[in-house]
Amino acid sequence: MRDAIKTVILVVILSVVGFIAIGFGDNIQKGVELLSRTKLPLSDPTIQILYPRIENNFLLRKPDLDTSNLSSEEIIEYFFDNLTNKDYKTRKVEAVKIYCTISNAIQFISENEKDCNLLVIANSTIKNKQKEVFNTDYDLSFSDIDYKGYQCKNDGKRYYCMKKKYVNHVVGYSVFKDAYEDKDGVVIHEYYLNIDLSKREVCLNYFSNEYCSNYTKMDRQKIDNDKVKQSGVLYEHLFVKDGDNYYLKRSFVVSS
Repeated sequence: MRDAIKTVILVVILSVVGFIAIGFGDNIQKGVELLSRTKLPLSDPTIQILYPRIENNFLLRKPDLDTSNLSSEEIIEYFFDNLTNKDYKTRKVEAVKIYCTISNAIQFISENEKDCNLLVIANSTIKNKQKEVFNTDYDLSFSDIDYKGYQCKNDGKRYYCMKKKYVNHVVGYSVFKDAYEDKDGVVIHEYYLNIDLSKREVCLNYFSNEYCSNYTKMDRQKIDNDKVKQSGVLYEHLFVKDGDNYYLKRSFVVSS
């Protein structure tokens, strides 16, 4: 009987020691991982390149986003959200009556029979951006789009786009929290707040009555960073290195 009790006690002791050892080992591993991280300030050259790719981009705001699953439409919309004057050429097309004609398949209706000032964007430029930002190269469907004031038609090689006045009723605000580099790549944490200005009661939580009544005619307003942190969502963005370039691999909500 005493031998059986001793055996039970020994098993219990060994089990406890085993659990402690496992926990201690996990803590050591976590400690090593933390020590291997290099903190990166907002002023770091790499962060200066990567942070603008996510800052104020509503497209990326999903509970858990794997960029390899982005649709063709989402990648093209991301491109237009981040369009710069280096991404396009301009072309003035004479209006005949009310039509500005590129080809039989591509026509635009001019405003007041004026010439059309079009943006010309090569499909290859969008593909290059897809590779640079997301490191994917699957085929995109370059169908005609009407997105945030961009009315665009594609001839198989390039988009011709007429830019029309557009009022953005939903605005996003981003606040950098921290960033670090480790063996997996670069991680950025940021707070993001989306505000629907068309909902007056929501707008008034952040802006003046004057602005909420006239936001379609006024410039975008600044907002206090603390409000973004208090009301926004905390995201984690993982950038993985491929050669000399970092690409966005995953974004997900840490807390809301």
